[in-house]
Amino acid sequence: MKYYKEKLYIEKNGEKVFGRKLPVIINNNGYYLSYITIFEDGLIDCWGVKDIDQIKNEVKLGRLLQTIPDNAELKCGLGTIKSSTFIPEKSNEDFIKEIEDIINALNNRDTRRTICEKLFKNYLIEPSELNLKNLTDAYNDLPSHQKVLFEYIDEKDPLCNLMNDHEECTLAYRKSVLKHYFKIEL
Repeated sequence: MKYYKEKLYIEKNGEKVFGRKLPVIINNNGYYLSYITIFEDGLIDCWGVKDIDQIKNEVKLGRLLQTIPDNAELKCGLGTIKSSTFIPEKSNEDFIKEIEDIINALNNRDTRRTICEKLFKNYLIEPSELNLKNLTDAYNDLPSHQKVLFEYIDEKDPLCNLMNDHEECTLAYRKSVLKHYFKIEL
Protein backbone atom coordinates (compact mmCIF):
# COMPACT_ATOMS: atom_id res chain seq x y z
CA MET A 1 0.00 0.00 0.00
CA LYS A 2 1.11 3.53 -0.71
CA TYR A 3 -0.02 6.93 0.46
CA TYR A 4 -0.68 9.62 -2.06
CA LYS A 5 -1.58 13.08 -0.77
CA GLU A 6 -2.82 11.46 2.44
CA LYS A 7 -4.97 9.04 0.42
CA LEU A 8 -4.46 5.34 0.74
CA TYR A 9 -4.43 3.29 -2.41
CA ILE A 10 -3.29 0.04 -3.95
CA GLU A 11 -2.42 -0.51 -7.57
CA LYS A 12 -4.38 -3.00 -9.66
CA ASN A 13 -3.60 -3.41 -13.33
CA GLY A 14 -1.68 -0.13 -13.29
CA GLU A 15 -4.67 1.78 -11.83
CA LYS A 16 -4.95 3.34 -8.38
CA VAL A 17 -7.74 1.88 -6.26
CA PHE A 18 -8.30 4.28 -3.36
CA GLY A 19 -9.27 3.19 0.09
CA ARG A 20 -9.88 4.29 3.63
CA LYS A 21 -9.01 2.76 6.98
CA LEU A 22 -11.58 2.14 9.67
CA PRO A 23 -10.80 1.08 13.25
CA VAL A 24 -12.15 -2.24 14.48
CA ILE A 25 -11.69 -4.62 17.37
CA ILE A 26 -10.62 -8.11 16.35
CA ASN A 27 -11.67 -10.98 18.61
CA ASN A 28 -9.06 -13.70 18.17
CA ASN A 29 -8.01 -15.28 21.49
CA GLY A 30 -8.17 -11.79 22.96
CA TYR A 31 -9.26 -8.36 21.81
CA TYR A 32 -7.03 -6.37 19.48
CA LEU A 33 -7.45 -2.83 18.23
CA SER A 34 -6.80 -2.92 14.50
CA TYR A 35 -7.90 -1.43 11.20
CA ILE A 36 -9.62 -2.68 8.12
CA THR A 37 -9.07 -0.97 4.79
CA ILE A 38 -12.08 -0.41 2.57
CA PHE A 39 -11.37 0.09 -1.14
CA GLU A 40 -13.48 1.77 -3.78
CA ASP A 41 -13.90 -1.51 -5.65
CA GLY A 42 -15.83 -2.84 -2.65
CA LEU A 43 -13.09 -5.14 -1.41
CA ILE A 44 -11.97 -4.93 2.20
CA ASP A 45 -8.56 -5.84 3.57
CA CYS A 46 -9.23 -7.71 6.82
CA TRP A 47 -7.38 -10.97 7.46
CA GLY A 48 -7.05 -11.11 3.70
CA VAL A 49 -9.26 -9.56 1.06
CA LYS A 50 -13.00 -9.93 1.66
CA ASP A 51 -16.25 -8.53 0.27
CA ILE A 52 -18.98 -6.87 2.32
CA ASP A 53 -20.92 -10.11 2.79
CA GLN A 54 -17.85 -11.83 4.24
CA ILE A 55 -17.33 -8.85 6.57
CA LYS A 56 -20.97 -9.06 7.69
CA ASN A 57 -20.36 -12.72 8.49
CA GLU A 58 -17.22 -11.89 10.52
CA VAL A 59 -19.32 -9.38 12.50
CA LYS A 60 -22.12 -11.92 12.97
CA LEU A 61 -19.61 -14.52 14.22
CA GLY A 62 -18.21 -12.00 16.71
CA ARG A 63 -14.75 -11.80 15.13
CA LEU A 64 -15.05 -8.12 14.19
CA LEU A 65 -16.43 -5.97 16.98
CA GLN A 66 -17.17 -2.42 17.97
CA THR A 67 -17.05 -3.14 21.69
CA ILE A 68 -15.50 -5.44 24.26
CA PRO A 69 -16.98 -6.94 27.42
CA ASP A 70 -16.56 -5.15 30.74
CA ASN A 71 -13.20 -5.82 32.44
CA ALA A 72 -11.62 -7.10 29.23
CA GLU A 73 -8.15 -6.21 28.00
CA LEU A 74 -7.71 -4.46 24.67
CA LYS A 75 -4.34 -4.94 23.04
CA CYS A 76 -3.05 -2.22 20.75
CA GLY A 77 0.25 -1.31 19.14
CA LEU A 78 1.39 0.54 22.26
CA GLY A 79 0.48 -2.08 24.84
CA THR A 80 -2.60 -3.39 26.63
CA ILE A 81 -5.46 -1.26 27.90
CA LYS A 82 -7.36 -2.55 30.91
CA SER A 83 -10.78 -1.01 31.29
CA SER A 84 -13.70 -1.77 33.55
CA THR A 85 -16.18 -0.38 31.03
CA PHE A 86 -15.90 0.16 27.29
CA ILE A 87 -18.40 2.59 25.82
CA PRO A 88 -18.67 2.00 22.06
CA GLU A 89 -19.22 4.82 19.62
CA LYS A 90 -21.27 2.65 17.27
CA SER A 91 -23.08 -0.64 17.04
CA ASN A 92 -22.12 -3.49 14.73
CA GLU A 93 -25.03 -2.49 12.47
CA ASP A 94 -23.69 1.08 12.34
CA PHE A 95 -20.24 -0.32 11.52
CA ILE A 96 -21.62 -2.15 8.47
CA LYS A 97 -23.53 0.97 7.37
CA GLU A 98 -20.31 2.98 7.69
CA ILE A 99 -18.43 0.50 5.48
CA GLU A 100 -21.17 0.69 2.84
CA ASP A 101 -21.09 4.49 2.97
CA ILE A 102 -17.30 4.59 2.64
CA ILE A 103 -17.53 2.45 -0.50
CA ASN A 104 -20.19 4.81 -1.88
CA ALA A 105 -18.16 7.92 -0.98
CA LEU A 106 -15.02 6.51 -2.60
CA ASN A 107 -17.10 6.01 -5.76
CA ASN A 108 -18.64 9.50 -5.65
CA ARG A 109 -22.10 8.07 -4.92
CA ASP A 110 -24.53 9.35 -2.34
CA THR A 111 -24.05 8.14 1.22
CA ARG A 112 -26.70 7.96 3.91
CA ARG A 113 -25.46 11.36 5.07
CA THR A 114 -25.68 13.08 1.68
CA ILE A 115 -29.11 11.57 1.07
CA CYS A 116 -30.28 12.85 4.46
CA GLU A 117 -28.85 16.33 3.76
CA LYS A 118 -30.69 16.50 0.42
CA LEU A 119 -33.96 15.34 1.97
CA PHE A 120 -33.59 17.88 4.80
CA LYS A 121 -33.06 20.68 2.30
CA ASN A 122 -36.04 19.42 0.29
CA TYR A 123 -38.20 19.38 3.42
CA LEU A 124 -37.15 22.91 4.37
CA ILE A 125 -38.10 24.14 0.90
CA GLU A 126 -41.38 22.21 0.85
CA PRO A 127 -42.46 20.97 4.32
CA SER A 128 -45.00 18.33 3.29
CA GLU A 129 -45.89 15.17 5.20
CA LEU A 130 -44.33 13.03 2.47
CA ASN A 131 -41.07 14.99 2.56
CA LEU A 132 -41.00 14.71 6.37
CA LYS A 133 -41.59 10.94 6.17
CA ASN A 134 -38.79 10.54 3.61
CA LEU A 135 -36.48 12.65 5.76
CA THR A 136 -37.40 10.72 8.93
CA ASP A 137 -36.75 7.38 7.22
CA ALA A 138 -33.35 8.58 5.95
CA TYR A 139 -32.44 10.05 9.35
CA ASN A 140 -33.35 6.81 11.13
CA ASP A 141 -31.15 4.89 8.66
CA LEU A 142 -28.06 6.96 9.56
CA PRO A 143 -25.47 5.26 11.76
CA SER A 144 -26.17 6.47 15.30
CA HIS A 145 -22.76 8.13 15.61
CA GLN A 146 -23.35 10.17 12.44
CA LYS A 147 -26.75 11.75 13.16
CA VAL A 148 -25.33 15.20 13.87
CA LEU A 149 -24.88 16.58 10.36
CA PHE A 150 -24.42 20.31 10.64
CA GLU A 151 -23.04 21.20 14.09
CA TYR A 152 -20.68 19.69 16.61
CA ILE A 153 -23.32 18.80 19.16
CA ASP A 154 -26.84 17.55 18.63
CA GLU A 155 -28.43 20.31 20.76
CA LYS A 156 -27.36 22.85 18.13
CA ASP A 157 -27.87 20.74 15.01
CA PRO A 158 -31.04 21.86 13.17
CA LEU A 159 -31.77 18.38 11.81
CA CYS A 160 -31.44 16.80 15.26
CA ASN A 161 -33.72 19.49 16.67
CA LEU A 162 -36.34 18.69 14.05
CA MET A 163 -36.05 14.90 14.37
CA ASN A 164 -35.55 14.56 18.13
CA ASP A 165 -37.30 17.59 19.59
CA HIS A 166 -39.90 17.96 16.84
CA GLU A 167 -39.01 21.63 16.69
CA GLU A 168 -41.61 23.68 14.90
CA CYS A 169 -40.59 24.38 11.35
CA THR A 170 -41.85 27.92 10.86
CA LEU A 171 -41.19 29.84 7.67
CA ALA A 172 -38.66 32.07 9.48
CA TYR A 173 -36.84 29.01 10.87
CA ARG A 174 -36.78 27.32 7.46
CA LYS A 175 -35.43 30.49 5.82
CA SER A 176 -32.74 30.79 8.49
CA VAL A 177 -31.58 27.17 8.19
CA LEU A 178 -31.61 27.23 4.39
CA LYS A 179 -29.57 30.45 4.33
CA HIS A 180 -27.08 29.43 7.01
CA TYR A 181 -26.46 25.78 6.09
CA PHE A 182 -27.37 25.54 2.40
CA LYS A 183 -26.66 29.11 1.23
CA ILE A 184 -30.16 29.27 -0.29
CA GLU A 185 -32.69 32.08 -0.03
CA LEU A 186 -36.32 30.98 0.28
